[in-house]
Amino acid sequence: MTFRISGASVLSFFVRKAKMFRTLEEEVKELVKELRELKDVLHEVSTRLGHIEARAKRAFPAAFPKASSALKPPASKLTDPPTISPEEALKLYDELVILAKEGDKGKVQRRLEELGLPDLSLLSRELGVALGKSKPSRKVLINGVLGRINESIMLSTSSLRRQLEQQDGGGDTSGSSVEQTDKPSSTLSPESPRIDSVG
Repeated sequence: MTFRISGASVLSFFVRKAKMFRTLEEEVKELVKELRELKDVLHEVSTRLGHIEARAKRAFPAAFPKASSALKPPASKLTDPPTISPEEALKLYDELVILAKEGDKGKVQRRLEELGLPDLSLLSRELGVALGKSKPSRKVLINGVLGRINESIMLSTSSLRRQLEQQDGGGDTSGSSVEQTDKPSSTLSPESPRIDSVG
């Protein structure tokens, strides 16, 4: 029985053996080459898909509605009705004051910026903010609410300090109330948190 081995078979055998014993550098180069070829194929597929989509849009425009305006709701106007009640506005204000006392100024700012103009306007009216304009901007409304929050923090800090002073004095408050009322508001603790207005 005779076996015939052609030169092509021998060459193919040694090529396969050589591939089995490639170095790490050669493997990396081969991998990079395959990745480039795959990227070229994907690019070609993407280009062809774009051409097909463009032809389909030209042939059937009704099948491709524009969704830009549907995804983004229209911005609320100051004259629109608010989405919250006065009670909800005051409850929101109490939550913002608590957040400000805890030092989370960024969350207070974000909560106010997320409100629509009608809700901001309602909140400002409930807090007695002097706006000075018939149609104030969002910046003016937010700054007014932030001012009221700062006032609440300073008043609560002052009240707490008075209670501590009365306890340290052994309950002898004769004349202390007069002295406290004569003190200007500038004597408040500088350590009380303050929220800066929108610049």
